[in-house]
Amino acid sequence: MNTSRVDPSLAAPAEPLSKAMVRRIVFSSSVGNALEWFDFLVYGYFASLIAKAFFPSHDEVAVDDARHRHYGDDRKGRKAALTLMMLGTLAMAVMPTRTSASPRRC
Repeated sequence: MNTSRVDPSLAAPAEPLSKAMVRRIVFSSSVGNALEWFDFLVYGYFASLIAKAFFPSHDEVAVDDARHRHYGDDRKGRKAALTLMMLGTLAMAVMPTRTSASPRRC
């Protein structure tokens, strides 16, 4: 027998939302969605520049693979995925590029 209880804070509100609150929710959701798309488009634009700076350009398959590799599965949850992305971004920010790290031309 399932005797699960519903958390009272998750129950539907007793009063309908005001028009101002609905406008605020829609506006906030729209801004969040726009920022998410902006982030996606900026990454798409700069991915090729980042790939050329850090990976050898003679192997296009390796460049494409490395560029799209961080779109991995989110199996451990949002917090773990964001922490991993932050560490990868930090590593790219502090490591030298391929040409400055190697004394020979690649």
